[in-house]
Amino acid sequence: MNATKKLLDKWMEWRSASNGGPLTQKELAKELGVGQTSISNYKVGVSQAAPHVISKMARDLGESEAAWLALVESERARDGEDRRAWARIARQLGAAASIAVVALMVFPAPAKATVAANLNGNTPYALCE
Repeated sequence: MNATKKLLDKWMEWRSASNGGPLTQKELAKELGVGQTSISNYKVGVSQAAPHVISKMARDLGESEAAWLALVESERARDGEDRRAWARIARQLGAAASIAVVALMVFPAPAKATVAANLNGNTPYALCE
């Protein structure tokens, strides 16, 4: 599970409890200042939230913004050395992030794949991350 998804799940649980019930995706998006598509992408682990969104959720939960931001950056990192550097920082900054960091170290992100797509019927495109 990526850090944004984990933090969003915690934040949604907290927000639902403080609101007296679950919020719609539209309400969640409005509170976080993002589009509904972003919420969907966070929930399925397609993308990570922007730093200001991570900071807001962490602050609302009373958790370390720095630890969550470092954890997100460790997942965004493009190579193992950068990933390990951010993971060390996340561990140093907060226990909440440590559990997820251990998972990152044990189960590192797979190598980025190239996906071919034929969008207009005759021109191949490649998605390179």
